[in-house]
Parts: sequence; structure tokens; C-alpha cells
Amino acid sequence: APAPPSAGQALVLTCAREELEQELPIDAADIVRSVVDAVDPTTSLGTLMVRLALPLGTLQRVAQHLVFWKKALVVEVFQPHTRVVVAPGTDMVHNSALEMRFMEWQRQHRMKGPGTNLSLSEVLTVFSAGK
Repeated sequence: APAPPSAGQALVLTCAREELEQELPIDAADIVRSVVDAVDPTTSLGTLMVRLALPLGTLQRVAQHLVFWKKALVVEVFQPHTRVVVAPGTDMVHNSALEMRFMEWQRQHRMKGPGTNLSLSEVLTVFSAGK
């Protein structure tokens, strides 16, 4: 089993939250669902412990399961200055599988309004400006 994360670390989901919630068995513990709903790379397990009123050991155990199932990664808490990059070698060409997944995600989650139908490369270009 993966090592338990510390109270100062966070979890980042490796799949869409909605997909993970649908994959959970119907009889999954409510605690697991609560943790999945609450995890965020900007929120430490220590903060989640207080927010969800759960012992750190319980959060660590759920985190270990999510990491083992490859549904989450343990990360240091993201700060306002944290930068994330796309992995080298990622297929970023027009109509790549990654762009298709992004477009589907955007279709499902975007707010209605002008200028919200951006391509993956447009979004990455904006966010990589380093402002």
C-alpha cells in the first residue's frame, strides 16, 4: 500500500470527480464520498480533518485507497505561486485524444456565455503567460 500522506499534504484527483463518484460502489462508505467531494490540491489533509471532522488516520487511509486505485495523487499543497506544466511528450496537436477529452469536459462544465468555447491549446497558452 502507498505510504500515508502527512497532514501537510494534499490530494489531487487524477480523474473527473463525477466519474469517480459514479465508479464508487453503492455501498461505499459515506466517509469516502465526503473525502472525494472535499479533496482539493489547495487544501491540506489537516484542514480537511477539521472541515470534515474526521481523524487524520481515517483521511490517510481513504487517501491511500484513492492513490492505490490510481484515482488520486499525493502532492504538496498548491500555493498561489504554484505552477503546473503539461508533461513533456504530451500530444498537444489539434484533435488529439487529450484535446478531445478537454473539449468534452468543457462541454459538460462550462458556464454559458461568450468566449467559453476555447481549445485546449488556447487555454494552455493563456495560463502559461506567467502573469
